[in-house]
Amino acid sequence: MLLTPQQDGQILASKFKCLIMDNASIHKDDLYLLKLELHIHVMFIPPYCYYLSPLDNGGFGLATRFLISNNETYAQLPMHAGLDAAFTSVHGAAARSCFHNCNYHF
Repeated sequence: MLLTPQQDGQILASKFKCLIMDNASIHKDDLYLLKLELHIHVMFIPPYCYYLSPLDNGGFGLATRFLISNNETYAQLPMHAGLDAAFTSVHGAAARSCFHNCNYHF
């Protein structure tokens, strides 16, 4: 689920109590955070803690390999279409492994 700054956090808040994000500059937009925090608790992982991010613990590689192998399909589409497809292509045990590697338990 790709969020835009126009969305106010209701979609996330309907499913989750807390949103944990990395410290990418795009996540630090004041207006975006203000809208999100109206509905959901936002926390940031500490800087340089790559081991806490599921993306850095295998998710990035899984999504990248999907996009490389399907580049003809997604090269002409908007970026969010390719990213949505890449992340939804990671199923079950593979997705759990990305979270398990950073010691998240669910």
